[in-house]
Amino acid sequence: GCRTVVSNPREKNHIGPIRLLNPPIPVYVKVNKYQRPIEVTINRKISRILEINEVWEINMEWWRPIPTKRRYFRVTTSSNNNLIIFLDMQNNDWYIQKS
Repeated sequence: GCRTVVSNPREKNHIGPIRLLNPPIPVYVKVNKYQRPIEVTINRKISRILEINEVWEINMEWWRPIPTKRRYFRVTTSSNNNLIIFLDMQNNDWYIQKS
């Protein structure tokens, strides 16, 4: 006879939660009295932040016990790097987001 093949609905498909290809890396950031970053230390190398080019915030999953709340800064440093750093506003830790 003819069999109908039905995929198992409990079987996980290959499209899962979005994973960051480059997870954020913890960094040390010195801020001024306005809580703006002025220095970033990456691999023990201190770079002055010459310019903050863009600032934005994300507030995701507010319904969870610990939501994701971050303030991002796109900056230009003294070592001539354009970086994206962010402050995790839940734990006050800084990270660099590699692109």
